[in-house]
Amino acid sequence: MKKIIVVSILSLVIVIAAIFVALKMRAISAYWTNPSIDGDIVSIPVNLVENHRFVDFDVIANGKTISIMIVKTQNGKINTMARICVPCQSRSWHLKGDVLICDACGTTFDAKTGGGIEGYCVNYPKAFVPTTIEGNKIKMNLPDVIKAYQLTLQPGLP
Repeated sequence: MKKIIVVSILSLVIVIAAIFVALKMRAISAYWTNPSIDGDIVSIPVNLVENHRFVDFDVIANGKTISIMIVKTQNGKINTMARICVPCQSRSWHLKGDVLICDACGTTFDAKTGGGIEGYCVNYPKAFVPTTIEGNKIKMNLPDVIKAYQLTLQPGLP
């Protein structure tokens, strides 16, 4: 009887662990927001990233659309980077674990480093935008946003 109870408990633990891993590794689509822009300061509420883990927005600068994504990695670090897959021109992504996946070509990038992992567009790593958290806002300077986007348009590590 004790053997049956032990096996049942172990089976339950394995099932719970498998469910936890499956939930942690599910694909997340980005949550869309419009940033606040005050002069050269671009900001979004930090709770959007805390609640959704993956947030997209665009900024118009010098008549051009600059697409940005913010990811909260599994270790809790918040990374802000350019949101474009240069050769295929996609601006649509999803996140699985800490891997960014282009919705057009399937190229994968590391959300912790911005570096390419696998696929056609890996030679265009995502350049990071320096950010600060002030109060309830994630803030970045517009010139830094433009620079990160421009660096991402060039092959190789920024």
